[in-house]
Amino acid sequence: MEVELEDAGPLEKKLSITVPAKLVESRFAVAYRELRREVELPGFRKGKVPRKVLEQRFGERIAGEVVLELAAKALEEAVAQHELETVGAPQLELGEARPGQPFRFGATVALRPQPSASDYCGVRVVRETPVLSDEELEGHLDSMRQQSGVLETVEEDRPAADGDVVDVTLTFQDEEYGDLIREHQLVRLPDDPSHPFVLELVRGLRRGETAAAEITIPDGYVVPDWSGRTCRAAVLVHAIKELCPPPLDAAFAQRVGHDTVEDLREALRSQLLEMMLQRGRDREMRGLVEALIERNPFEVPRPMVADRAQTLVESIAAQLMDGMSRAMSPSLDDLDEEKREQVLEEAEFSVRREVILEAIGRQEGIRLEEGERDAGIERMAAQTGQPVDVIRSALLQGGMATFEAKLLEDKIIAWLLERAEITVEA
Repeated sequence: MEVELEDAGPLEKKLSITVPAKLVESRFAVAYRELRREVELPGFRKGKVPRKVLEQRFGERIAGEVVLELAAKALEEAVAQHELETVGAPQLELGEARPGQPFRFGATVALRPQPSASDYCGVRVVRETPVLSDEELEGHLDSMRQQSGVLETVEEDRPAADGDVVDVTLTFQDEEYGDLIREHQLVRLPDDPSHPFVLELVRGLRRGETAAAEITIPDGYVVPDWSGRTCRAAVLVHAIKELCPPPLDAAFAQRVGHDTVEDLREALRSQLLEMMLQRGRDREMRGLVEALIERNPFEVPRPMVADRAQTLVESIAAQLMDGMSRAMSPSLDDLDEEKREQVLEEAEFSVRREVILEAIGRQEGIRLEEGERDAGIERMAAQTGQPVDVIRSALLQGGMATFEAKLLEDKIIAWLLERAEITVEA
């Protein structure tokens, strides 16, 4: 196999590869032998169809398959031969493959950055001291009560106002689609993400009253055929309900797992302070990495950023779907321009973070020592409440490399923080 290598841009290489005729013929021969075992044609016994007949009937398909197989294998060998650490999918320029003739094709690959890091000790970092006021604590307690509240019907004859949940029947009228009637829909005032287009109709109505107006139903409505349609909408109020939270007493504290209200307060205070502390640590580490990136500029390949952006999109979607499966994987292209730019910006930061920390670790000889992986698994087990063996088994199914990379990254950051200039702020 012949390989010509040339620069194609920053962190890009162009490979021109020639696969020998003998290897091409061998691959065609294998492809037609496999096809002969499977295909059935009139006038021929299964497994006895001549190759020339197969070439006439299936030649184009077989040639396409051979091209992809030869290119994939040859590119893999060429990358290994020249010790290239590639990222992202290659850009292929595929020619035709013909039996008994050399196969030539081109491939442009992006290379993983390998910068040298410098000036990474003595970075100025702000460390925050979390402070939780009594007012903030009481606000969180009130939110807990609101989440445990129950809806009770308002007996007083009064108009619907902000804070109410209104039981209504919605009727949408459209000349093409006819009527869509949705009975006993709960509309929350002052805002309701499911029915934002009827809020002004509902507000101010009393029990038994109706109102109508022309509205436009937004895209993404729960009834897809009506999304984006402009139609006449009518609402009929059946009842006005109020969310009634339980009192902050011992019964409520026990309902959420504590003996007394004071125990609940202290537990919630500790939980909130820990969350604030973790957010502060995250900002501290991000500030450190941002400073390192600013001190050590380097090129990053676009395919690497694009791959990381797609990973971020899938991760966000998985969290939002809460474990539910999707028929199709979410794509970066599914986002609007503003969100796509935000994801790409975060993806580039993630790539630069990974590369600069890897460079510092390599230069300083920082690596995971024996026992550190097991200690990390034990910490994860304690945090998640899962047995250690369950965590280890799950990681061995394909996530161990990522887990170890995260442990090493955390170790490098800890090493850098020990050598940083830290300013403590409240």
